Amino acid sequence: MAEEQKYYACYCRLDSTNADSLITVDGNAMVIGVELSLTQEVHVNQRGKEVPRIVLANGDYPMGFLPVKEYKKVTDLQEKGWVCRAFLSLAVYNRLENSYWAEVALVCYSKEYEKAFAGFCDGVIRRICKGGRPDIDLSDAEVERVIETNGQWAEMNEKKRPKLEVGSAYFKTRRSFAENMAYAAAEGNKGCYVSLFIAVFIIIFTIIWFVFFR
Repeated sequence: MAEEQKYYACYCRLDSTNADSLITVDGNAMVIGVELSLTQEVHVNQRGKEVPRIVLANGDYPMGFLPVKEYKKVTDLQEKGWVCRAFLSLAVYNRLENSYWAEVALVCYSKEYEKAFAGFCDGVIRRICKGGRPDIDLSDAEVERVIETNGQWAEMNEKKRPKLEVGSAYFKTRRSFAENMAYAAAEGNKGCYVSLFIAVFIIIFTIIWFVFFR
């Protein structure tokens, strides 16, 4: 008898789209490692056709929507009551088309094991923020290891970044120092408020010195 599925994960690409979709990927608005909401909607295109899709957004800012293959998989898992989460993993700029596309780490798991995989996701996010790309497509044995350790296991191998088309370059692959400080401060870390203030002060002082005293 086949073992019951408990986990599903992959990396998928969010492309810039035409004006009909009303969503355009903006690399400058992205923060690596940030979690995106997944919202089901029915989009009516210019020809009047209804297109069901799942939009990924950072707050009120839409980042794109899941490709057809991942849409079907996530829709099925959500109907089963699974938890489905997505995290920005990198952004790419195409100078020939003057457009961006983004990649997200898509992680889904049975609600029965939510506590374990919530901790596991925290580890995945930390690696992504530092520029890593952990192989989140776990084997059955690795899934059991996550559950046994209550989410503390995070020994995945690194997965190669996607091969880029001609004219493209990685735009963002890790979270910057300022972004780390800002997010930590927003979560209530008082030490990060001080660090962020000092960093901003140093930048302003450097600019003033360069302009007036150099």
